[in-house]
Amino acid sequence: MKIKKLLCLGLSFALFTLLFSCKNKAVDAWQKFMACGGTKCVAEAVAVKDAFLQDPKPLFEEFIKTDERGEDTYVGWVYLLRDSVLMNPSYGSVEDRTAMQQAIVAKAKEFEADPKYGDWAKSMLTELGSLTISANAAADDFTIISGEKVGRITPQNCTREGILAAYGNDAKLDSVYLSEGMFGEGVVIYPNDARKRVEIFWDKDWDPSRPSFVRIYGDSTGSDWKTVDGITIGTTMAAVEKINGKPFNISGFGWDYGGFVIDWNGGKFNTSVGLRFSPSDNAPTSEKIMGEGGHSTSEPEMIAANPEVQMMDFRFLANEKLPDCIMALVQADKESGKMNVFKMTVNGTDHYWLSSGAAAYDGVELIYDANCKEVCKTGGMRKPLDCMKIYEKGKWQLIWEEK
Repeated sequence: MKIKKLLCLGLSFALFTLLFSCKNKAVDAWQKFMACGGTKCVAEAVAVKDAFLQDPKPLFEEFIKTDERGEDTYVGWVYLLRDSVLMNPSYGSVEDRTAMQQAIVAKAKEFEADPKYGDWAKSMLTELGSLTISANAAADDFTIISGEKVGRITPQNCTREGILAAYGNDAKLDSVYLSEGMFGEGVVIYPNDARKRVEIFWDKDWDPSRPSFVRIYGDSTGSDWKTVDGITIGTTMAAVEKINGKPFNISGFGWDYGGFVIDWNGGKFNTSVGLRFSPSDNAPTSEKIMGEGGHSTSEPEMIAANPEVQMMDFRFLANEKLPDCIMALVQADKESGKMNVFKMTVNGTDHYWLSSGAAAYDGVELIYDANCKEVCKTGGMRKPLDCMKIYEKGKWQLIWEEK
């Protein structure tokens, strides 16, 4: 009897040791991948995959912890595994990569309905389960669908880490031009090829997870990038107007913000598409369309200048569901201009700042709680109201943008 007890204890201890060892290996693999922190960390990404196949739970826990810290290392891992391993013919044969994909999918499906880990499992199934493994590298995608994709960039992977992972060696951290002589750190795709080059920048103060712009300049010969409607560098204003379905407004030429679309006037396009025009070479450019101020594309002087697309900006608009009463306030305030909604949680209560840009011109903007009770106002005052003090230690997050 004593021997049986000792055997049971021994087996229990061995099982505990095995489980503890698996957990430690998973955590260790994840920590090494996070420390590596780049698109060249393929071996580290594969080690995380191996640990996941052995026991997903410890890694799901690590994913949750990382997400709670506001980090998106998980996204970087998934895209690195997708683009540099599963979809990379040089990594292995079609059979080996397909077997790897099937093993990951099978393991993730075990947790698809799990109340704690289900969302993570579904994310992996969405990103990795539908891939078509082939012997050839995927062709470069230079297609733009406004609001949905710019090549491989989508709303789901448009963080800095996600884009670096999606483009691998074709992307790098670099300085990008903002405006008025200012630069900021962003990501540049195809940095050494002007026709393919894309610059991406994030405003960390407002929305670190969604780019402020995905920008394309091209060169004197044009650009490889093109929207599904056919718009690219060099497309004429007349062609863009036809696609938009109606005339739109452009700022006057010859200054820092000259030639930008300032209003699509309810046409096909919205604020997810930003174009900048310049007059065609040798076309007559009237003084009437120079300098600050807006001009319709239907004006004779604008038509005569025959402007062409000089730069393309694309954005993925914030679209979090708002409380019904907040949305009603937004809709009721249409005349204030394009509305953005920011949120901050204060003492467990969500506060919503309805920003129309009026505060920049000494106008007043209001802040409400989730029940649409006015709690504070900003702008239009020489001295901030005392109610603004509760927001000093927090951070406003952009959650909704008017199209």
